[in-house]
Amino acid sequence: MKYFVLIGDIVESREIPQRSVFQESFKAAINDLNTEFNQALVSPFTVTLGDEFQAVLHDTSQLFIMIHQLQLRFGHKLIRFALGCGGIETEINRENAIGMDGPAFHHARRAMEQAKANNRHLFYSGDESHAALANQLLGWIDLTCDRWKKDRLNILYCYRKGANQRQMAKELKMTQPAVSQNLNSPGVRAVIESERLLEETFNKELEG
Repeated sequence: MKYFVLIGDIVESREIPQRSVFQESFKAAINDLNTEFNQALVSPFTVTLGDEFQAVLHDTSQLFIMIHQLQLRFGHKLIRFALGCGGIETEINRENAIGMDGPAFHHARRAMEQAKANNRHLFYSGDESHAALANQLLGWIDLTCDRWKKDRLNILYCYRKGANQRQMAKELKMTQPAVSQNLNSPGVRAVIESERLLEETFNKELEG
């Protein structure tokens, strides 16, 4: 059986002002992810090395919603995400995502090394048949979203969560035409389709 491991790393965490306050805020954000996406998790998001966290998933259908939720809360460039798919050879820890080992973790760790080496915020390691294409799309998504204002990323996030334009306008304190214009821009539509394609591809790998 295959699993999907997500490892996150706080970029230059030692330079964050009021570090203890940030850590408490970050732990709260991790708890929110575990509550909201519980059905997709085999092992919950767990802070591991102080500056890192990880989780084990059996379903990647909401993968980018999770990622964008953290990006919106803490900034697009603050967190580096590494994605790995494969087996887990030890007993599954369903309480915390620690104390486990196997190819899924090896791939995720390799993806983190590649992300750091290439100054990327999203990187994947797993099935070699689609790894190159997946990383091209991840790089494009990362670069595109990094250029957006927060409002546009918020619109993408709310849309992926199922909100309609009226709901988005009310929540984001924007006019509905402004929401529509952002949502229907070619860049946003392309990111939405790219994210969905990757989530479907990763889920197919989990089933393989």
